[in-house]
Amino acid sequence: MAINTIILATTAAGASLRGAYAPSGGLKPCVQNYHYADPGSPEQFDKLNEVAMKAFSASSMERGSATSSVWTGLPKSFGSQEMMCSIVESVFNTVYAVGENTPEYNGTKLVNQLAASSTQSFFQQANRDSCGNSAVAAVLAQANPKLMVSRLSTLYWQGTLTTGMGAVAKYQPRPYSLQLDQQAACKQKGQNWCQKGATFIWTVATRDAWNVEILSTDRYHTPEVQKHSKISAAPVQGDGSQGGSGASYNSATGLLTGLLSMLNTESENNPVKVVQGACSTLATATEQQTCRDGLNGLLPSELTSLKSWFTDHASAIIAAIFSPKQDPSKVPSYNGWSPNVRARVDDDKMLWLKQYYTPVHTSEIQNVCKQQQKSHNSHPVMLAVNDAVVGIPNDLPCTKGLCMANHWVVLETSSCDDTCTVWTWGYTKQIPCAELAEFTTTIVHGF
Repeated sequence: MAINTIILATTAAGASLRGAYAPSGGLKPCVQNYHYADPGSPEQFDKLNEVAMKAFSASSMERGSATSSVWTGLPKSFGSQEMMCSIVESVFNTVYAVGENTPEYNGTKLVNQLAASSTQSFFQQANRDSCGNSAVAAVLAQANPKLMVSRLSTLYWQGTLTTGMGAVAKYQPRPYSLQLDQQAACKQKGQNWCQKGATFIWTVATRDAWNVEILSTDRYHTPEVQKHSKISAAPVQGDGSQGGSGASYNSATGLLTGLLSMLNTESENNPVKVVQGACSTLATATEQQTCRDGLNGLLPSELTSLKSWFTDHASAIIAAIFSPKQDPSKVPSYNGWSPNVRARVDDDKMLWLKQYYTPVHTSEIQNVCKQQQKSHNSHPVMLAVNDAVVGIPNDLPCTKGLCMANHWVVLETSSCDDTCTVWTWGYTKQIPCAELAEFTTTIVHGF
């Protein structure tokens, strides 16, 4: 499904649908004023509106017997009307994403030029480090917009993640997460770019649910690990590009592949595939799989602790692991709180990091695009990139065959010949495919 470019301004004011569906339960249809490039986009917005109105009506499958949302941390000013329109707008604005280079139309600014308060309901990480969760939301929305509206409606009313068949997913957010204060991130000093509505409940639910999955396979599972598995609504302060440490929302490949496998029932017959750096060049199948899974199974707080270890010992690590002749004896010890990270550093020595963070080839991106076109209706795929490629300055190395990825983007696959179109921060950006490959270490595809 191509990502179409429109220019828009949004409002949740009540107005009549162009279709014939009548509102119920006091809810008003959502309204979106826009100039659109695709002739089908107004009808698509109406269809999403209709799905949402039905999903929010009493006794619907999505609402069940609920009379109010289970998300008690939402402010009273953000009720069912606001959430319904947040869901419709978030899904629609992903399918018909605004392009970075689209000129203004009648003075309407693009999404990335709008005030932060205008984009809080878009699928984007805002001031969190939840780009992986946002990427999964964008992929599912583009693959099946109506189903995504239904998923989010169920999540709002019942606090439940569902599969493509509407069944309850294997892992669910814990009760504490439904009480997290949506406004907490907005209340931090100097923060006015925070997640609200659909993107807030999606990020919290999917992150905490996958933390439950990680705990289920954690061989240590100490009280300390359990404590660190709980996330916060507001970002933990740190040195990330949005001012956070990533301790609540950092994600490795396992989050994305795991969520897609759990939520997308089609993946049962078509397992999610991963191209990870140069892992395929290692000698044995076991070594290759160890490399691909290298950072999976770690909580966000553990990934943050691992990053601190790397930052503190960067010169020694690079000399021991990334030199032509690796020397495991010179890998510095890890002295942080996590027994899981300690096992990987002290036992495994993480010698696969060199292959893990090797950029992919342009041909690999182009081959994945062709596979998606042939077998998966040109559904988009997800890339782990160094966010310098989308214009975010950072100090992470991306030179001499080494690239430290720190951001997830969604790649449109309808065309990847010379110019690639990626979705990031709620809008699309065009990048030469060869340049994109230089900053990409992971491709998640096959769905």
